[in-house]
Amino acid sequence: MLLPSFAKINWILKILGKRPDGFHELRTILQAISLSDQIAFQPQPGQALQLKVCGRSAPTDDSNLICRAAALMRPSARRPCGVRVILEKNIPLGAGLGGGSSNAAVALLALNQLWDCGLGHEQLSRHAARLGSDVPFFLRGGMALASGRGEILHPLPDLPKAEKIALLYPGLEISAAKAYSLGNWRPLKEGSVLTSKRAETKIQRFCEAAHSRQGLWSVVENDFEAPLYKHFPALEQARDILMEAGCSRTLISGSGSTVVGLGLPSRMGRNLAGKGQGKAGELLLCRTLSRREYGQRLGRGGLEGLPGPENDSGPTEPVIGG
Repeated sequence: MLLPSFAKINWILKILGKRPDGFHELRTILQAISLSDQIAFQPQPGQALQLKVCGRSAPTDDSNLICRAAALMRPSARRPCGVRVILEKNIPLGAGLGGGSSNAAVALLALNQLWDCGLGHEQLSRHAARLGSDVPFFLRGGMALASGRGEILHPLPDLPKAEKIALLYPGLEISAAKAYSLGNWRPLKEGSVLTSKRAETKIQRFCEAAHSRQGLWSVVENDFEAPLYKHFPALEQARDILMEAGCSRTLISGSGSTVVGLGLPSRMGRNLAGKGQGKAGELLLCRTLSRREYGQRLGRGGLEGLPGPENDSGPTEPVIGG
């Protein structure tokens, strides 16, 4: 079973405040993109899970979310067996692209079938939320509004057409904990709605712009940008290179460190030549993925289909402030 494990970007990321439980309350719009790792799952005798990583480096012990996903799934296995997992790592680590979370979600889906666990979408989503805030999103992909600490999802209608994007990864690994530590986030006060209303207004404006294709890039936003640009000059350099190459807008994805170029010129690679792109980091060109294509691409890898309702991109109404 060979499956792609796709990355994501954040069109909007608003931090409403720090919650009493230590997490931060978020409103964010997640978007699946075509950049992917590849994961092979090979049944073998015994009960052990063996993980091998090639390409970019990644841990192979129990700190890897693939191993943690397997530990959650094993009690439900009706046909348990040993599994050799080969992870071809293409998505940079600490880049704000959700590579580890995506790997975990794909492992949940693959092992659900391989071990005949019989878990539905709600059960898999609960396992996913235990593994990380972004993991539930990667069970379905497409575009979705996430609230809470990021684990509460509301599917959104996909963009009318795929958008080409450029990712400029500056070679920095920035953990979410590090990014949060750089910002001056106020405590989330019970009953305070002003910050929430502002976030909901931003999200509503994005949904309207995405549907009409008017002014879309003017409404993307990430609250991490100010502290990240202040503390990491390499991110400013990457941003400037993308803008000089002709991008209409740039945006940091998630908690960094990848800078996303939007509204690409037709000859992106040629425009970047000679502008110091190599010194600024690694350029990765890709595009957005709809929910339907996301499910189809996983299906071609060996899954009969994602669990739960049909994976379409129909007119799902956004739930703001969920």
